[in-house]
Amino acid sequence: NMDFAICIRTAIVEHKRLTFRAGAGIVADSDPAAEERETVNKIKAMVRSLDLLQRAQLYAGNTDLF
Repeated sequence: NMDFAICIRTAIVEHKRLTFRAGAGIVADSDPAAEERETVNKIKAMVRSLDLLQRAQLYAGNTDLF
């Protein structure tokens, strides 16, 4: 028996560059196409969240986004 803590969604800001990473939990009966869709959807959700944050900051007059 083992327990793991795995980062499935991450966003890293380094040197004014933002990198998104996403993964999926692969098991014996995983469907590769479904896992790929899930991973892409995770990235899309993070990008949409950042877009909303940027729009809110710009609306408030804050142009220093990072």
